[in-house]
Amino acid sequence: MQACNVTSNVASHAMKSRSSLALKEPRIQQFRALVHIARHGSFVNAGDAVGMARSSVWRQIRALERDTGSKLIEVNGRKVKVTPEGAMLAEIVAPMIEDFEKVVPEFARRKEEATRTLRIAAPPQILAHELPKALSYMRDRHTGLRMIITSVTSGTALDQLLNNEADVAVVGHMERLKDESAKLLAVPMTTFPMVALLPPKHPLNFKKKLTLQDLVTQPLLLPPQRSSSRPQIDAAFSRHGLLAQMHVALEANVFHVVLPYVTLGFGTAILGASRNYIEGELKNRSRDGEVGLRDVSHLFGDEKVFFLTRRTRVRQPHIEELCQLLCHQPK
Repeated sequence: MQACNVTSNVASHAMKSRSSLALKEPRIQQFRALVHIARHGSFVNAGDAVGMARSSVWRQIRALERDTGSKLIEVNGRKVKVTPEGAMLAEIVAPMIEDFEKVVPEFARRKEEATRTLRIAAPPQILAHELPKALSYMRDRHTGLRMIITSVTSGTALDQLLNNEADVAVVGHMERLKDESAKLLAVPMTTFPMVALLPPKHPLNFKKKLTLQDLVTQPLLLPPQRSSSRPQIDAAFSRHGLLAQMHVALEANVFHVVLPYVTLGFGTAILGASRNYIEGELKNRSRDGEVGLRDVSHLFGDEKVFFLTRRTRVRQPHIEELCQLLCHQPK
């Protein structure tokens, strides 16, 4: 029984010691009061600066003196000045107090900036042919909205979204979207037909229907591995046992990079293409005899394009508006 009492007394003493220590630890308001008295030389002015009554400032200083075991101020009528020890302590804590007092304004600034900034990551073709009208509308409608637009592959756009380096990613379909479905909200936006671009006067331009066997005999100009469409192309060749026969002469998914090599006879390009681009520049080039244009969606399928955001409880209104513009308009 005596051992139990000793143990109980020791535990009780330890709890009291911890409690006493906690009570003696200076609080941030005590340091604020000291710093502003050092600056203003008055309880009233210091109280105005920290949002406290004169009596509260007095109590904070007295508590700080008890906790530090030092006399920190001298009072002469209505005038107050810090002692040498008070000045020393005020000099030590002043930078920390200044940083602390900036926390709430900085938090408010960042919150406001977050609601006024829209970071968009997407591949070059999507940026060039699918987004300009919608982003122009958003710019004109929201004059205070700061847009940051980055041209990257679909894989990199997805990485940026997951790493909070982008607010929106517009990408082609990837298997990774399934893996990250718990973190991402994916809204179908459009589809890109797969097209083959052939050198002018190439024999395959005149064949009624192209096959994978026809294409695999040609040097191929394909999108890079981190693009969304390359796995789709590789999978089609693989299903027919033709993957090992592929000769990839160039990897690029930007048409103005690929087209000169096609026209010079370096090989046949296979890419997913925006319908806007097909109906415009590609068909014009084909009619002018600069390049052969063939739809090969029957071999590879269409490339699906998605509007991606992170899953959050509340989505920013301008992100929701952009999604509506891009994903719910007639195609």
